[in-house]
Amino acid sequence: IDKLEAQHKIEKPKADYYDDVLSSTSTYTTTQIAKEFGMSAIQLNDILYANAIQFRSNNSWIPYAKYQDKGYTKSETIVVKSKGEVKKTAMSYRWTEKGREFIHNFMKQYNENRNISNKQQAI
Repeated sequence: IDKLEAQHKIEKPKADYYDDVLSSTSTYTTTQIAKEFGMSAIQLNDILYANAIQFRSNNSWIPYAKYQDKGYTKSETIVVKSKGEVKKTAMSYRWTEKGREFIHNFMKQYNENRNISNKQQAI
């Protein structure tokens, strides 16, 4: 029992932090997340597109249905000025903390698969 209580003391702060982070209402641009991997938003969007995570529609990247209801993104309407100062609206998708975690996990697996593939090609 003492060992379990000690384990609990170690794990509880981690679990509390994890719960707090994932329940955060903060959102991130693809650029912000891409920079965590040392790449551009264009590169990250291309990887996510090539792996059927998102697609492009009306100048926005939108998650495929498989990922749409998982809380990975949050949409918002933005005002865009076009020629002649005409204001238009557009949908903008931002990644939630849960989505950011998903991308980190995906990129870890993606990079591991690339490393395996590169090693096999070298043989």
